[in-house]
Parts: sequence; structure tokens; C-alpha cells
Amino acid sequence: MTPDQAEQIRHIVEQSLRDWQNFPWLAWIITVIILGALAFFGFYLAESGRQKAIQDALEKYTKTVEGIRSLYAEQLENLRGTHQLRIAAIDSRLAALQKAYVLWWELRGVVYKPNEVGTVIVKCQDFWKSNNLYLGSEVSEAFYRSYMCAGGHHELTQIRPRTEAVLKQIRENWEVIDKPGALIERSVDLPVLTHKRPADPSDA
Repeated sequence: MTPDQAEQIRHIVEQSLRDWQNFPWLAWIITVIILGALAFFGFYLAESGRQKAIQDALEKYTKTVEGIRSLYAEQLENLRGTHQLRIAAIDSRLAALQKAYVLWWELRGVVYKPNEVGTVIVKCQDFWKSNNLYLGSEVSEAFYRSYMCAGGHHELTQIRPRTEAVLKQIRENWEVIDKPGALIERSVDLPVLTHKRPADPSDA
């Protein structure tokens, strides 16, 4: 509706109110129809605006829900992938720890066998280079220091005279060699083993 049409309607209404007796019946009917149309049109505009606001709110809510759902699905997929990688890493880690444990026992058994200890040290070193990341930092460092100290332990026990300083050095070196066992057992959550490891023969 144009401003001119609105002004004409207002003029007709004002004229009818001032001189309602002389106002033609047809004009009254047209006025009522126009006023009803205006009221309906106003109601229609208000209702349309309300419906548009509701629709906009629903669309915004739907987009928000879809965004949250998409983000959740992405995070769930990432967690699933991470979980699968962790399971694979756990298997590899357990296998590496078991192998380290076997090699450590073998190393421990040849510490006082000069003709064999070098071969076992090389095996330990090759294994450590390939698997140290699976062992974890604490076990990896202890295993490395163990086989590095094993090569010279026998020579330490041959030093004469056996002063208190020499005995202290022998004990400390053996503790380094012996350390990986308990760390490996703890890292795989094994129950405490009931057997007792043999003591360092050099203490006899």
C-alpha cells in the first residue's frame, strides 16, 4: 500500500466520522472493508514476522546442533584412531619389554665370563637401538647403562687389594647392571616375583 492510498483511506475515515449521517452507505461498506483489510494485513504482517523469527531461530539452532554433532563425530573418530594406535603400541611395547627382560637375564649371567660377555653386550646394543622408544625412558636408560657397565665389571672384581673404595665401586657398578629387572617388571605391572635373584658373586 502506497502512502497516497493510506492518506486517502485516512481522509475517508475522518470524513465519515465528521458527517456520518450524510456519508453514503456504500462508502460505509467500503470503509469497513478497507479497515478490515488493513487489520487483517497488519495481523498477517505481524504473524509473518513472528513465523520468520521462529524459522530463523530454528535454522540457527539446527546449524548449531549439526556443528556440535559434526565436531563430536570428528573427535570420536580421532579417539578411535588414537585408541587403535595405543593398542598396537601396547602390544609392541610388551614384546620389547619381554625381549629386554630376556636379554638382561642373559647379560647378567655372563658378567663374569669375559669370553661371552662381549657377544651379549653387542646383542643388547643392537636391540636397544631398534627398540628403546618402546621401553620407556626409565627402562631404556637403565637397560643402556646396564650393558655398558657389564663389560668392565669382571675387571673391577680383579683389582687388588680390595679396599673399601674398590668394594664400593664394585657394588655400585653391580647395582647399575641389576637395575633394569625391577623396572621392567614394574613397567608391565607384573606381580612381584617370588624368586630371589642371585647376588653378585663378587661379594662372596
